[in-house]
Amino acid sequence: MATPADPDSSAIPARTSRTPVEKLVRGFLDHLTVERGASVHTVAAYRRDLARYAAFLSARGIDDPAGVADADVSAFLASLQAPTDGHAPLSSASATRSLV
Repeated sequence: MATPADPDSSAIPARTSRTPVEKLVRGFLDHLTVERGASVHTVAAYRRDLARYAAFLSARGIDDPAGVADADVSAFLASLQAPTDGHAPLSSASATRSLV
């Protein structure tokens, strides 16, 4: 559920039955917040980028990071530059930055 301090907190839904990818994303975001003390805006930016990647993987039938191949990462990068998911296309530099 989104809060005013964290407008993108619902990008990776908090539910008990998460995929392994979603669990890793949640753990990473918690690490940024608690252990690194990252700002709300930094965490929100990571959350948006990682939610987009998780959705891309899910659409390809991948719910476990062990199932991600080099070709999947390349396809994601290409999808950022010529998106079909309703997002504006990213420049090459911005798309590359999205690879966490």
